[in-house]
Amino acid sequence: MQAPILSAEAGAACFARLMELHVRALYTMDQNERLSAVNEPWGGGKRAPVFCLARPRKGRVLPFFRDDVPEKLRELALALCRREPEDAPPLSLPAGAAAYCALFAGEPEAERCYLVPESRPDAGAIFLTEETLPLFAQGEFSWLREEFPSTLPCAGWLDGSRAVSVCRSVRITPQAHEAGIETLLEFRGRGYAEKALAAWADAVRKSGAFPLYSTGFSNRASQRVAGKAGLLEIGEGFAIWRETEF
Repeated sequence: MQAPILSAEAGAACFARLMELHVRALYTMDQNERLSAVNEPWGGGKRAPVFCLARPRKGRVLPFFRDDVPEKLRELALALCRREPEDAPPLSLPAGAAAYCALFAGEPEAERCYLVPESRPDAGAIFLTEETLPLFAQGEFSWLREEFPSTLPCAGWLDGSRAVSVCRSVRITPQAHEAGIETLLEFRGRGYAEKALAAWADAVRKSGAFPLYSTGFSNRASQRVAGKAGLLEIGEGFAIWRETEF
C-alpha cells in the first residue's frame, strides 16, 4: 500500500490532516488525546511540550495540550487560538505567541513542516540493513549501531565505501514518518542529502505512510535542503516547552 499524493492545490482539510499526523508522529498521546512524551523510536522520550499549535498552510490552527495542563489554562489558550488568523504568512509566529508563553511559563520553539513529494529516487542510494550496517556505522556514523533497527527505513549516500549522508525515520507512526538527515560537513552542498531523503521517502510511501520533514525557523541549512528537494510546505508548528509539571 502506498501513501496518496498531495499537490500544492490540495484543500484545507488535507493540510490540516497532515499537520495532525505530524504532531502525532512527534509525540505520544493518552486516551484523551493529550500529549505525553516525545515519540522517540529508540525509547525513553522526554516529556512532550506543554502546548503545541499546528498551523496548516490552509485553514484553522490545531491546538494540543500536555496531559497535566489544568482545564482553566486549556480554556484560556483555546480562546487565544480562536483569534489566530487563517492566512498567516510563512515564517511568522502565531499571533498569540507571547500570550501562550506567558500563560504556560515555558520556552517557545517554532518549526516549518513539509511533505516529501513523490519522485523517482536515485538508484545509487543504499539502505541500512544488517548486511550494509558496516558501511554505515563507522567513523562519524558509528551511533547508527545503537539505533539499528529502530529508525528504519534508513537510506544513505556513499562516497566510495564511506557513508557521507543518511536519512532515517526519527519519529514513527503507522500513518507518518518524520525524517532525520545527517550529512558530513565536508560533503554538504553536493546534493547528497536530497538523494538520501528521496530514497527514504520512497520507502516510507511504499509502507503506506506519509514521509514528513520539519526544521526549526532558524535552521537555514535544513531549509535549503527542503528547497532544493522541492518539498511541499504543509504548515508550521509552535510549541511551548516546560520541564516542570503543573
